[in-house]
Amino acid sequence: MFTKSISKIVSGVILFAALALGSAQAQQYVPYKGAAAGKVISREPINGGIPVPGGLPFRRLISEASGNFTHIGKSTVHFDQVVRLIVEDGVPYLIVDGTYTVTTANGDTLFGTFQNKQNFITNEFTTDVVTEGGTGRFANASGSLEGAGQFDVATDTFVYWLDGVISTVGSSKAK
Repeated sequence: MFTKSISKIVSGVILFAALALGSAQAQQYVPYKGAAAGKVISREPINGGIPVPGGLPFRRLISEASGNFTHIGKSTVHFDQVVRLIVEDGVPYLIVDGTYTVTTANGDTLFGTFQNKQNFITNEFTTDVVTEGGTGRFANASGSLEGAGQFDVATDTFVYWLDGVISTVGSSKAK
């Protein structure tokens, strides 16, 4: 009797794993590109507000942008991020870790995380973006993107470009 119970549990775990793997493999990805321009709308010092190389985040920023992206069209982007300072090979960089939400014209959203690495001298940055979900037609979306941009310290504005992949609408649904 104990052996039959264990056998049923193992069979159930194997079936669950097969269904999950099949669902993950069924997800299809398409190219995703875009560009946006935005502005820092709020800055708040944290952890004393003093940048220390290799230290804790010293500033929290809230930013807004508008842009145009494939499969989405014109949209707005909200960023919530923290900034820390590192030094590599004598060059200071700002590392910006944050979350983002893209809102489409019809109210659907995409959301996820990102990390920027901004040269403290030139203010050029690279970014790695992970899409972790969404609402509406982007529910359960996933993807990854890389990008680059430029920050203007004098005006607190920025521009950026992204290129990567995103799961197709409905590709995460069971087939």
